[in-house]
Amino acid sequence: AEHVVGGMVPNRFPDGSAEPEYNSIDAALWYAVAAGEYLALTADAGVLVARTLYVKEGSARRFVILDAAMNDLIRPAMYDAWHDMLPLRQPAPGAEQGPFDVVGPVCESSDTFAKGRILPTLEAGDLLAICSAGAYGAVMASSYNARRPAAEVLVNGADFAVVRPRPDYAAILGQDRLPPWLAAPAVPARGLSRAKSAASRGEERRGEPQGAATERQEVSA
Repeated sequence: AEHVVGGMVPNRFPDGSAEPEYNSIDAALWYAVAAGEYLALTADAGVLVARTLYVKEGSARRFVILDAAMNDLIRPAMYDAWHDMLPLRQPAPGAEQGPFDVVGPVCESSDTFAKGRILPTLEAGDLLAICSAGAYGAVMASSYNARRPAAEVLVNGADFAVVRPRPDYAAILGQDRLPPWLAAPAVPARGLSRAKSAASRGEERRGEPQGAATERQEVSA
């Protein structure tokens, strides 16, 4: 028997096609736990908004370098996943568009969101929305390369709220703990007392006038 649970919302592919709908209970359960394109319901609920750092004109290719990186959205680096991209500043009608490689600032060849993506010419400071990041962005993000994960913002019409702030570096470093064998060795109490006594004698001598030190040397002689 076929248990109809309703059609699923397929995710898009580069050619505009989509996965077929799954209606059986087995397929629906598989859909709910599978990774990749089959998490389209939650994927399309979120976007990764990145700021353009600068545009680089190469000899054969043009690059858009964003302040987001592979640690914020790992899928393109892992298996060349496709994510639609929308400039938040709409280009003027008839504006020239061309192929760009959209990359992050991490010095790795895999820090790439898209290659040869047709986009209008962007400028430093322009915002770019990377779509279908709801199921794959924050949940797969990391602090790789000492980068702070992006903040999470929930939007409801014209209202928005930060539901997970961006951690600072102190919070990231605070997750680490030193094992006992790497902790600095404690100075033995006896040795510490001798070191303090020697330091005190040195301070006393530095505080004496030059003549007093000379007299003590003569007496000692």
